[in-house]
Amino acid sequence: MRDIYRFLLALLVAFLFLFPFPRRLVHNLFIGTLYVPVLRAEAALLDILHLRQERDYLLAQNAEMSMALGRKPFSVIGEGSVGLKTARPLRFDPAGVPQRITIDVGTTSGIGYGDVVMSGGALAGRVSEAEASTSLLITPFNRDFVAGVLDTRSHVLGTFKGGEKPVIDHIPHWEDVAAGDTLVTSGLSGFLPSGIPLAVVENVYRTDKPFLAINARPLYEPSRLRSFVIVGR
Repeated sequence: MRDIYRFLLALLVAFLFLFPFPRRLVHNLFIGTLYVPVLRAEAALLDILHLRQERDYLLAQNAEMSMALGRKPFSVIGEGSVGLKTARPLRFDPAGVPQRITIDVGTTSGIGYGDVVMSGGALAGRVSEAEASTSLLITPFNRDFVAGVLDTRSHVLGTFKGGEKPVIDHIPHWEDVAAGDTLVTSGLSGFLPSGIPLAVVENVYRTDKPFLAINARPLYEPSRLRSFVIVGR
């Protein structure tokens, strides 16, 4: 008797599948409950594997760069390789926290594009334009100011990006960076020598992104009017 019931049930199911609606219903149910979750699980697994590969690569690069930088002491001024000149500010633009500063020396004094400008022992900017008797420098509060930096405590490398609220980018979320850490130039940005004090870490946030969200405060204080020291390249 049970065999007859099974036969009739199978016959009913086969009959129902002759119509489009039951076929679409079963197809959509299968796609929604099995196929789509499997695809999502596969995509998540591939993302994890990709992040691990990226992490291993960044760790290897970070270790290699840190070891290379650690072989030689930081020195802003190489013996006999650079010349120092002093300058005074003529104009802050805008006033208060300047993004650009005009100084009173230019090409006639040997100032050129890309020269490093320091004040109070900290990086104050770099020359972006040079005329005969004046020059224009961009400060760490300018969005165009970008520099490679090194955490002096943990030797982690990152990228300083200037602006009204400067940030540090390209540091993986597993690295050791804490508020209060001092950041110096890494020498890897191409136009800045290594070891110049640039900023202090203010806040570190760990999000769901691959890199830490870090706020930094430049060590250069424009409110304290000082003369500048220009390090020729």
